[in-house]
Amino acid sequence: MNTVNKDMLVTGGDEMINIRIAEYRKKYKMTQVELAQQLGISFQSISKWETGVAYPDIVMLTKLSDFFNVSLDEFVGRMKKNSGDAGKDNPTFWGKKLDYLQETRKDLWNDDYFEFLVMKVWNFVEPIDIVDYGCGYGYLGLKLLPLLPEGSTYTGIDSSLELIEEARNIFNNSSFETNFIKCDIYEFEPESVYDVAICQAIIRHSNYPEKILEKMVGSTKTGGKVICIEIDRLTEEIGYFNSMMDYEPFVHLRVYEKLWKNETKNMGRDYSVGIKIPSMLNKLGLVNIEARVNDKVLISNEKNGINSLMETREWNKKELESSVSKVKIRLVENDVDSDDVDAYISWYKENVKTLENITHTDMVTFFRGLIISYGDKT
Repeated sequence: MNTVNKDMLVTGGDEMINIRIAEYRKKYKMTQVELAQQLGISFQSISKWETGVAYPDIVMLTKLSDFFNVSLDEFVGRMKKNSGDAGKDNPTFWGKKLDYLQETRKDLWNDDYFEFLVMKVWNFVEPIDIVDYGCGYGYLGLKLLPLLPEGSTYTGIDSSLELIEEARNIFNNSSFETNFIKCDIYEFEPESVYDVAICQAIIRHSNYPEKILEKMVGSTKTGGKVICIEIDRLTEEIGYFNSMMDYEPFVHLRVYEKLWKNETKNMGRDYSVGIKIPSMLNKLGLVNIEARVNDKVLISNEKNGINSLMETREWNKKELESSVSKVKIRLVENDVDSDDVDAYISWYKENVKTLENITHTDMVTFFRGLIISYGDKT
């Protein structure tokens, strides 16, 4: 067992590291054996740490802090967690999520419905200049540009350098006129105004959704259009059905009510922002405000489709017990009632196991609930 000298450890007030380990373990209702299994060590090591007979080295401290979802500094007592620091509003977070972003976009739209919006609803029949806030790797550009009149331009802005570079590579040899700018979307100052400002699945992850909308309106010319495409998380949660299980979304709703309320309180991210955007656009002075719902519904019993769904929903089948422990920690952290924690964990395990063994007689239905809100600037 790796250990370090007790004097080398940093304490938090009167708390020693042995007390912290015991407190975190008990907080998440884990035995010493269960924690040891997650760390790949013997339960005797945990016992020695908690009684002060031995102490974990820096490698094990890092594993402990990662497992309990706190920073190493916080775990050893050097600082308190800053609950206002929401990782998903951080450019480095999404810069490491390219594979996830590409996977989730595979089944986001029916092409015919997207074309209907562009050609019939928004009536883009003349060349236009579009700016895409939080463009990522340029997904909307790939969808829009083939449908727009010749002479249209697409500008994508994103705070992640990795995603901007990927977008530039994708469009490097295309015939479309594109421009990708690495910039904090809260601070973007356009050199000229655009006919259309658009965003997709970015406001849900923002701590300051109003600021993004203000920027979008400010970068649109008079008579131009602002378009926001956002998931409604409530619809997304109740929009999942696995035919191998009873449909009981109410436990989900009780669990996510706690998660979402704490998320909004501590970090500013609003789970229900998708359905609020029309009202927010109205407050910003837009007119002719309308909203539609994306008609895409995923229906599948094929392995590839199921594996993609499991990956994007982060239902981990390879390391099920470890994944379950992390889910449990998150729920307990957010003060979810113990009965609801047990019910959700039971559902999670059964869901993953049944999806692994899906047959042609079974079926999964998943509706994301994308709300498309738009209005005109006067």
